[in-house]
Amino acid sequence: PVVRVRHVAAPEPGHLALVTYTGGSTGEPLPQRKTWAMLRDATAVNLAHYLPPGPGPVSVVATVPSQHFYGLETTALAALRGPVAIGAGMPLYPADVAAALAAV
Repeated sequence: PVVRVRHVAAPEPGHLALVTYTGGSTGEPLPQRKTWAMLRDATAVNLAHYLPPGPGPVSVVATVPSQHFYGLETTALAALRGPVAIGAGMPLYPADVAAALAAV
């Protein structure tokens, strides 16, 4: 079957994309507002640090879920912005991480 992809305009860079909250370990959780530009720029920095030079794609095994802000930046957003394929699992223990790495 043929898959047709419709072009969707990118949001304005200053558009509020999401609000995350700190863990509250030092008091009340505090909101952290992130614009599309902030997410784009942070993801570019992450990709520049963990992608090897050369063409992709690169497979990534994530140990931090995308519900956590760091996990969101380094997995879901990386897959949208770079030549990155993210594994579907969420390994936690060392043996699970080793098995996930062997699978990719």
